[in-house]
Amino acid sequence: YQFVYTLMWTIDDVFFAYRSVKIENPVFIVGGFRTGSTSLHRSLAMDEKRFIAPRFIELGLPFITIQKLVAFFEYLDANHGISCQRVTRR
Repeated sequence: YQFVYTLMWTIDDVFFAYRSVKIENPVFIVGGFRTGSTSLHRSLAMDEKRFIAPRFIELGLPFITIQKLVAFFEYLDANHGISCQRVTRR
């Protein structure tokens, strides 16, 4: 898989200027079990303009190209009712 990962990172470097993005004043929520960190996370998540939390696919496949492809499929599904699920025949 090293070749695929290297290829995807190279595509991201060529087509997306993610290295020039400046992140100012980030906040990290770290907490143990039963400490209220989930409640804090949920209250911060109400601010959709400034709050970002990674989704599972972003953690598993951390490539901008893949994220743009997934976002395109989500757009098709939401706006056009096109589902990208496999059709099974009976």
